[in-house]
Amino acid sequence: MKKLLVSLASSVLFLSTAVNAEVRFDDLSVLSQSQRDAYTVESIAAMNQQDLEILYASLDSGSMPEGEYRGTVVFDDSESNEIERLLAIVSPYGHLESIIKKLGVSIWKGKIFDNQTKSLTNRIGFLKQYPAHVFCGQSLLDSRRESIVLDYNYADTLAHYVPLVDWTMTRKGLGIRDEIRMVHPGLYLGRAYVKGTFALNFILE
Repeated sequence: MKKLLVSLASSVLFLSTAVNAEVRFDDLSVLSQSQRDAYTVESIAAMNQQDLEILYASLDSGSMPEGEYRGTVVFDDSESNEIERLLAIVSPYGHLESIIKKLGVSIWKGKIFDNQTKSLTNRIGFLKQYPAHVFCGQSLLDSRRESIVLDYNYADTLAHYVPLVDWTMTRKGLGIRDEIRMVHPGLYLGRAYVKGTFALNFILE
């Protein structure tokens, strides 16, 4: 299992033609508070990928989240998504992609933030798994402003790390790195990366 995950992550790196390539949004400024307040989970989830990226680039990091947030996955089905292309190669008829998406939506419930330890854990069903470090850092999409980075790569330095399970998200596995920006208090838009390659969007509320 470990070798398979590492192999898939390496394939993503190999296939990607634009890893860490910056999309430029020079003409976009930060939205006003009244403009931000108009957005809801439903309206964001209904956006296409281009509009999601424009919205993300029109936000700033905002305040650090604290406590438990419910999660909503928003998949990028565009042809440029490298993860989608990899899954299409591995499973041409879409069976594997369908299974992964259904599992992701059904078992991932959200994230629990602890500002005291500057870390988080994920709510997977009724369990708390997959810790990550939380800090402000440069966005992989829009470097003009910082995002809140959720970094799983060195989660093995956290006290609540469980090696048997949590290694899959670290540098030894998929190398997951998320980043989020605040839409308005209580609502965040996020982007998930596998080994530096964009994978999917998510919303926290």
